[in-house]
Amino acid sequence: MTKPILSIKNLSKSFGDQKVLEHLNMEITPGEIYGFLGVNGAGKSTAMKIILGLLPKDKGEIVALGHSLPQNRSQVLHEIGALIEEPSFYPNLTGYENLQMIQELASLPKENIKVAMEATGIYYAKDKLVRNYSLGMKQRLGISMALIKFPKILILDEPTNGLDPDGIHQMRQLIRSLPQKFNMTVLISSHILSEIENLADTVGIIKDGNLIYEGGINQLLNQEKKYRLRGNNLEKAARIIQDFDDKITLTKEDDDTLLISLPDHVFIPDIVAQLVYNELQLYEFYGVKKTLESVFLDITKE
Repeated sequence: MTKPILSIKNLSKSFGDQKVLEHLNMEITPGEIYGFLGVNGAGKSTAMKIILGLLPKDKGEIVALGHSLPQNRSQVLHEIGALIEEPSFYPNLTGYENLQMIQELASLPKENIKVAMEATGIYYAKDKLVRNYSLGMKQRLGISMALIKFPKILILDEPTNGLDPDGIHQMRQLIRSLPQKFNMTVLISSHILSEIENLADTVGIIKDGNLIYEGGINQLLNQEKKYRLRGNNLEKAARIIQDFDDKITLTKEDDDTLLISLPDHVFIPDIVAQLVYNELQLYEFYGVKKTLESVFLDITKE
């Protein structure tokens, strides 16, 4: 079994009487893109800031790259890059000069500046003052700052903020390329769930400071099959379908439409055969494609 590159166990954090994180557990595998999801205020940014040493934890254990945090903070953090909330720049310096300051302070190779700026598509504006950058350009420059040391772990909080659709597409391609191109592991938070669906290998869903789901994104989307039935006499149809298994859930959407959620062991042909045998007229019976957004909303409402 692959050893996690980042492991969090029983992490708790409160601000006064408000519990923000409560016994949070996460495991991130080397080379994966891990989508960290939750509604606003669920604790995502707090957890990321604790990993980076920007906030103290109340209790719990964090191990990154085989070292405990915050005890080995200086040893570990040079291998972690991050973009948390809005990046800060020197507005009267160029984009290149902003990165050059980091490069010189960290004694990094000078060529890292160009590679990082080219990777994020901002090299064309390297000689432009940052005060004249658009919001999207600043976001790309912020990610360049996180990339410049080519860390083993990259933490991104809302990396597509301020980007237009084309910029979001380019950012998606960049993030997807990082594990293979630079041998990075990426922890990413975003409110654009369709982007996480297209990017992540694994997702963790946090609610009220607790992780309520962690696993493969395909496994999450295929946990439960949903179908839509249109036909006559829905009350009779519902009774017949419910008799197959008490784990089946039925939702009446309108006078002739029923939404059916089935566990894996229940087979649609058996249900259809039983409905036809009981002389019910079926107008339509088709599978409903689930999205990460719909599953996320279902889970977080429970």
